Amino acid sequence: MQQLINIQTKEGQMVVSSREVAANFGKEHKNVLRDIGEIISNAHSSKLGHESNLFIESTYRAGTGKAYKEYLLTRDGFSLLVMGFTGKEALDWKLKYIEAFNKMEERLLNGGPTDEVKLLNAKSRAMNAEARLKTADCKRAELLYKLSQVDTLSKTYTPVLVAKAADIVNGGELIPLPKVTRKTYTATEIADVFDVSANKIGRIATKNGLKNERYGEWYRDVAKGGKKEVDTFKYYECAIPVFGEILEQEGEQ
Repeated sequence: MQQLINIQTKEGQMVVSSREVAANFGKEHKNVLRDIGEIISNAHSSKLGHESNLFIESTYRAGTGKAYKEYLLTRDGFSLLVMGFTGKEALDWKLKYIEAFNKMEERLLNGGPTDEVKLLNAKSRAMNAEARLKTADCKRAELLYKLSQVDTLSKTYTPVLVAKAADIVNGGELIPLPKVTRKTYTATEIADVFDVSANKIGRIATKNGLKNERYGEWYRDVAKGGKKEVDTFKYYECAIPVFGEILEQEGEQ
């Protein structure tokens, strides 16, 4: 895994994690914690100053979710800790960290944003984006509900639109969609039964008031040969013999 240097800011100070230092310098973290503990103890006995100027006690969570101890090392704390690390590789890492601390200090002096400010900005942007999405969802839900209240809309669609609006607001299914169990037939299908045109079936239905809840339902459908949506009436099976009787009276059967 690629090793990285991650200088952060904490309580107004530049810091680096003891876990990162342990990994980059090839040390076990428990041994680094031990060494830091000894430095803190010696600082107390020597009255060299408050250890928070060197190390800030913190915790991290492992993959199991359990919290473990770590330290955030200030520049001085880092210098004290790695002073005893020897070898060519250790020297390379010391130089890399010195350069990283210097670059962070330069950025802070030039008014660049700290890691804490960056995190707050990122959280703010995420919250704003989430708020915009929720606003858009509310508008969609409001539109669906308004459509469900249109007088000319088939009652078949009313509960569907209301359910969809509720689902959007809830963020998941709240009202189950109604199950369609009654078979319906188009004017063309009924026309085929009696060997007449679909237009004739439509005219008979309109003339005799058959386009009602007793004989069928209104649906929103795409017009044949185009993309425009139109209201289409589909008939229940009980309407078929009614058409037969009317056609017989008109001499079609």
